[in-house]
Order: sequence, then C-alpha cells, then structure tokens
Amino acid sequence: MNSIEQEFTNVVREHKGTIYTVCYMFSKDEDEVADLFQEILINIWNGDNPMGSIDSIRSNQK
Repeated sequence: MNSIEQEFTNVVREHKGTIYTVCYMFSKDEDEVADLFQEILINIWNGDNPMGSIDSIRSNQK
C-alpha cells in the first residue's frame, strides 16, 4: 500500500463514525446506509468531494 492509500485509510478510520452518522441522517435502511458510505468514500478518493480532495483533508488535520 502506498503512502496516499495509507493516509486515506487512516482518515477513513478516524472519521468512519461521523460518516456513518451522516449517512444515517439520510436513511435508516442499513443496506442504503452502506451504499451511501461506499459512495462517499469513492467520491472522496476521486476528489469529487465539495470539501476537496484527500490532500485538502490531510492539510486541514495539521
């Protein structure tokens, strides 16, 4: 695993609970929540995130 993948994994682990909480705000169906969670991770990885890419998330944590 390269450093970007490792950093992404660390960010996801750190914020997993918050992401799931937001997903549950949109749906109470567990399958739909899992789909939403997955879509969010894909969007963040691809940089399709209104908050910016993984690089901007990383710089905001410092």
